Amino acid sequence: MLGWRRRAASRIGEVRVLDEGSGIEVGFRIGGENHAIFFRAEGATLSPNREAFLAAALLPCMAARTDLEGVGAVDARLLSSVPAIQDMFCSWERGFRRVALPDASARPPGRAPAPGGRVGLFFSGGLDSFHTLLSRRDEITDLIFLRGFDIRVEEEDLARRATDSVRQAAAAFGKGVVEIRTNLKSMLDARLDWGLHANGAALAAISHLLAPAFRRMFISGSHPSSDSIPWGSHPALDPLWSSEGLEIVHFGGDVDRIRKAEEVARHDVALRLLRVCWENPDGAYNCGRCEKCLRTMITLAALGALGRCPAFPVPLDAGPVRGLRLVDENERIYARENLAALESRGGDPALAGALRAAIARRHPMALLARRLRLRLLRHPRAYRAVRAAVRALVPLRWRAG
Repeated sequence: MLGWRRRAASRIGEVRVLDEGSGIEVGFRIGGENHAIFFRAEGATLSPNREAFLAAALLPCMAARTDLEGVGAVDARLLSSVPAIQDMFCSWERGFRRVALPDASARPPGRAPAPGGRVGLFFSGGLDSFHTLLSRRDEITDLIFLRGFDIRVEEEDLARRATDSVRQAAAAFGKGVVEIRTNLKSMLDARLDWGLHANGAALAAISHLLAPAFRRMFISGSHPSSDSIPWGSHPALDPLWSSEGLEIVHFGGDVDRIRKAEEVARHDVALRLLRVCWENPDGAYNCGRCEKCLRTMITLAALGALGRCPAFPVPLDAGPVRGLRLVDENERIYARENLAALESRGGDPALAGALRAAIARRHPMALLARRLRLRLLRHPRAYRAVRAAVRALVPLRWRAG
């Protein structure tokens, strides 16, 4: 007879501080699986705290449908926001469940953050983060560069080039640099979609590890609030991860991508250092052929600024644009925005026609594969097996996610 089987508990485990705060190791048990997560910092001291570990573990527990133990005393502001965070994700994702924090308690208020604390910006070198830097350059003190998210920790050569570009940008604008290396994404990828679910919570976790030295942290928004879609970093979500001593700001929700690019295009140093690629084939800084590279190149072409941007290794032409596979609404929003810019600014008709054709084309099998992937995430062992098989058999440019 089939009976109900209790799911394995989830728990925040042992925490170790290394090298006087430059490193932290913490164990998590999520739905019966153990994860050993590390954080390493250069340019700042990491402060282990329950707020960071709660931000890292909450969404995987919601996906695993298990309560989270070992939370302990947490900042009252953040703890009071947990129901709203869970409500938002449950409204977006049918597979999530609200979970309890059985041993969590509100920590009594501490001292107010000291005036003059550091202000950080998560900085990848992309269009969004450059726009935030240029818009709030008088307030931001440090650029936070992450290894282990879009650039894997083991990709030494690409990471070295990207870090060098971040340091050049920091020097040009008089900012400090903090480099964080972590394998946190490995735990989040086991049950979550990085874009749809996990990226904002991961940034929140690292923000709290950098407190109390930092009093404010900027996360650059991907979409204008008017185009707001379910996404892991969202204008209504990111501030909910704040605490009494740390304000997390989602910036750029009132500006569309074209206006961001106009601001970036005024600065030659930004055009020279721009890094947008997420596929990075053969360690490329920007490949010039993935959806994100082409999206940015089209935007700059519409503004007449692409010729001043040496960051892309190949010229822009209509063929690869026509072949774009715009699978999800996120990609289609950007494509429609670019098409409107090309048409309103008298851009290349061939380029506009190619983009129009890409937007008109639908990809039902890719959409089906993406939906299947979200379902498989509820069964992490099966998901990992399928993902390994897909990566072995299917070229990167044809994958649905």
